[in-house]
Amino acid sequence: MRPRASDLHPHAVAQALALEAELARVCRSLSAASIPVIVLKGVPLARRLHGRLGLRKSVDNDLLVREADVVVTVNVLRGLGYRDLDSRSLSASRSFTFQHPMGYSGPAGRLFVEVHWNAFTPDLFAVPASLQWSRTEAFVVREAPVVVFDRAMTLVHLAAHAAQHYLTEPRILRDISEAWALWHNELAMGDLVALADRTQTREVLAWALRASGAAPGALETPRTRWFAAMARPSWLSHPTPARLYCGMILALLMVRPSRLPRALLRGVFPPAAQMDLIYPGTAPRRRWLRYAGRPFRPLARVLRGRAARER
Repeated sequence: MRPRASDLHPHAVAQALALEAELARVCRSLSAASIPVIVLKGVPLARRLHGRLGLRKSVDNDLLVREADVVVTVNVLRGLGYRDLDSRSLSASRSFTFQHPMGYSGPAGRLFVEVHWNAFTPDLFAVPASLQWSRTEAFVVREAPVVVFDRAMTLVHLAAHAAQHYLTEPRILRDISEAWALWHNELAMGDLVALADRTQTREVLAWALRASGAAPGALETPRTRWFAAMARPSWLSHPTPARLYCGMILALLMVRPSRLPRALLRGVFPPAAQMDLIYPGTAPRRRWLRYAGRPFRPLARVLRGRAARER
């Protein structure tokens, strides 16, 4: 269902306008430094889906750059007043993730940007950089030319984003539904199916479209119908810890079943480099004790819930 004009919240509009102005400033600076950028989701997606701001919430500007340009990009952003977030250095981000968050305090308040060197979570997807950079189209933000994913790649990227959030974010399903309603008549279905297969998003894209009321036959398989029955958005969209684990398992089964054991292990024991982020401000010895106790926390939550029910 398309949002109504009455759904606009003044604060959301003001935030989106500030992000849009900042995106134009950042993209002009990166262009002057000869750094190619693809803008992911955010303000351009709101403009493409709704023609106006405030109907889709954005909290930051997401920029995809080539891995070789990451250091230069971060230095340009620092020159614009951005600083690293979470006390996380760029080298730490590059050691265990595919993005680096930064923040800026300006006249419009606190604004954020995430520098990506991969638009797809590597733990879930193996999408070549060459494919990501080949599926783009031009867009304009505040008279500044920018580059965004083309329509088919935008759909599969949104599907990948749903899997990254373990199928528990209704806002991503709304984006996919809106994009499909606007673009499906102009998409070459053979190209979309081939792209979804190549990016390993076919099942999750078909699941998301079926969940939003559309069921394009070209994307449907027996597996997608099974997942539609198992992964009900009305259940997953109110995540408890148990539902989050179920969403993670279903997302991995949709995308890369072979990665399920590794992902479960990383969920229990994430890379030690992330400990500063998981337990900020905790003394090193206590931090290691909490880290060692992670496998027992789901059991503790179950027992606490059972004790509460018995009372």
